[in-house]
Amino acid sequence: MIDTKLGTVRLLDTIPDQILPSMTLLDLTRDVSKMRIGLQPSGLMRRIASAWVKPVSDLTCAECRMLAGQRLGLHWLAGPVAVFVSRYPEAECDLFPGDMTVNALIAWRDIVQFAPNEAALMLSVDFGRLRREAQVCENPTDRSEEHTSELQSRFGISYA
Repeated sequence: MIDTKLGTVRLLDTIPDQILPSMTLLDLTRDVSKMRIGLQPSGLMRRIASAWVKPVSDLTCAECRMLAGQRLGLHWLAGPVAVFVSRYPEAECDLFPGDMTVNALIAWRDIVQFAPNEAALMLSVDFGRLRREAQVCENPTDRSEEHTSELQSRFGISYA
């Protein structure tokens, strides 16, 4: 497992064989709309605006997770995000274990479009743990032994 220090580690520090541009997403896209956060911006809007003016090569794991989940900047981020997920599918960037993987799956079509070779690496990942967690969330009343023991060990939940 990799320690992203709650997402503060630069993405490129976890995958040093990858390359990202030293320009900002603002420079690369010329899209100034991400900078107009308004008078009462949400936390997400503030984080996007902050990441938008940072050199892409300096983006943290948490910032890349957020941008991938919003399907922003993937022309440049798709390859490194897919490589990160293929190497560390259960890494916790800043929300929960596997959060980058979930956001990469959300952005799957863009990742395939912009980084087909790296997307193929993602296909080799065992997503079994995510499937099991999704099953628990889909049917929380399922009291099968496997789900019950997993809930008990992770959250201290027991069914009487």
